[in-house]
Amino acid sequence: MTPQITPADLLNTGILPHWPKPADTYEQALWCEDLENALAALIPLMNTQYHTAVTAIITNNLRHPQYELLQPQTPYRRINLDLLKTNAHDIYQKIIHLKAHDAEKIIGRTELYHIARKTDPEQTDALACANITDLAKILRPEELEPYLITRYKPARPRIIPRRTA
Repeated sequence: MTPQITPADLLNTGILPHWPKPADTYEQALWCEDLENALAALIPLMNTQYHTAVTAIITNNLRHPQYELLQPQTPYRRINLDLLKTNAHDIYQKIIHLKAHDAEKIIGRTELYHIARKTDPEQTDALACANITDLAKILRPEELEPYLITRYKPARPRIIPRRTA
């Protein structure tokens, strides 16, 4: 099993033997800044290599006796506007709004939802949205749930040691 690399290990065994920390405080500050910039530049490279390896594991259906690939899902939720509008029209009317860029598409920055609806009800209804937070202020949690749609999007895959029994 490959040992985990800690920041202290990387610094003490990988960096300091090759690029020792200067004694002068000003030079230390410059050394730290240079090291920080170098490490920051490595992040996208390591991220690309990580995702290339994970993609190879998934694509080739690779198995390993000591590791397994977890592919967690992160939930994200939105309101089922059609159901809310049908079943709780008064609440729908209290929280419905347009995102600024959508209102701008219809009538410009200075206009509000109701003015936009008078201008183009069909397009306004198609772009209308509401916040879960606003709806949650009006409904109890058990009343809120039916109006929410929960989907999952992929989170960063993790490789963990396989549990052995």
